[in-house]
Amino acid sequence: DKTVNYIKNSNKDIVIKTPYFDVNLGKNNISKFVSINGFDIKSEKLKYSEISNLDGIIVNIPRIKDGVKEVTFLKNNKFKLNNLIDIYYIKDNNKIELLETGVDTTNGVTFKLTKDEKNNVYTKYIFVYVPIKDFNFNFESIELNKNCTKQLEVTFIPENCTDKDIVYNLEDKEICEISKDNVLKAKKVGEYKINTKIKNINKSFNLKINEVAENIKVNKKSISLFIGQTTTIIASVLPKNAINNELEYISSDDKIVTINEIGKVVSKKVGKCEIEIKTKIEPIVSVKIPITINEKTAVSSNNVSGLTYIKGILVVNKKYGIPSSYNPGANKVALDSYNKLKNDAKVAGFNINILSGFRSYNTQSQIYSNYVKQYGQAVTDTFSAKPGYSEHQTGLAFDVGSISNSYGDTPSGKWLANNCYKYGYIIRYPKNKQGITGYKYEPWHIRYVGVVTATKIFNSGLCLEEFLGI
Repeated sequence: DKTVNYIKNSNKDIVIKTPYFDVNLGKNNISKFVSINGFDIKSEKLKYSEISNLDGIIVNIPRIKDGVKEVTFLKNNKFKLNNLIDIYYIKDNNKIELLETGVDTTNGVTFKLTKDEKNNVYTKYIFVYVPIKDFNFNFESIELNKNCTKQLEVTFIPENCTDKDIVYNLEDKEICEISKDNVLKAKKVGEYKINTKIKNINKSFNLKINEVAENIKVNKKSISLFIGQTTTIIASVLPKNAINNELEYISSDDKIVTINEIGKVVSKKVGKCEIEIKTKIEPIVSVKIPITINEKTAVSSNNVSGLTYIKGILVVNKKYGIPSSYNPGANKVALDSYNKLKNDAKVAGFNINILSGFRSYNTQSQIYSNYVKQYGQAVTDTFSAKPGYSEHQTGLAFDVGSISNSYGDTPSGKWLANNCYKYGYIIRYPKNKQGITGYKYEPWHIRYVGVVTATKIFNSGLCLEEFLGI
């Protein structure tokens, strides 16, 4: 009793040593009833159906009391084991049951004693190494989307072989992760051959990892329309080579707006809803755009000395003109805002210089006449304003960057289109709006309307005429 209490109240163990095995008894598994009078250990050819014709070690522990819960055997010259073993226990009917598999014997073998349904401890155990003869993956190739996982199904021959740890040889560790239980996580896009090995058995399989959508880029953050107006949402998946790059467009309320498969929005009824744009196949990535539909009311305009103001904005287009005597020069506020735009563009790596600024009535008259002589009036009217109907005469419009139809596709033109609203400017004649503005797409022509109004117009995706309802 003194010995038992001493051990229980200390961090020390009792170690019983023999030439063949060691038994460790710690404070958590000792009792005053412990009695170990001997172990029967022998090596013999096994005759069980699961492990027949294999050399195994039979361990018989004849007298085990409740106080002993686990047993440790240490490796030595007289008691040799493979580095990995399986442990079976022998039932009363001489049948065997697997207790542990793939046990590392580097520091000996420790295993917990097992009890039957009557709470009796099994006393007979087998240590054995079952060599692997072959293994096969239940596939020849795998195709996975990036960041997805797959359980690799493997057949081992024999099924109860001891060593089932597959070594995966990856030249690039960033290709994928494979866990100890053979779960593969795809990481790097591409096509690869994965080589594997157990002992001297080599296998391989092909792995293809697809790029997937991370987000959706849209040209509008919000939309505001009048009843009957239309606009188009241009959306694209990023990265561009994502396998799930097909998109679907969904209106939260078809009574307010409808949208077709190419992003064309048609307003139907006054109200608010949203358009959801999402990938058709998983992984699902989506973006939502709020939409407001307003009742179109009669436009009230103020005519001041021959100038037309609608909602406080000076309007000059094919319908609304200005007097020939109007000669304000370049607007100072607009010019200061342009200079800020120019400086920030330069920091971003772009030279966006003014190519044509304020034009007087007479200058526009001369330019227009020259174009008519060269192209004829019908063609000229698609890209040049008649004298008295040019925005350049207001001092609020500038041609910048490059007067080229392809300018909008250049990095400089894209920067201008995506950032000019921050300085109070809009692209006055946007793409696909000729039927409304009367002029072809001019990615170089910017018009000052103030930061607040420019931001609203940019987010709406509308041209100035649509925004003002004229």
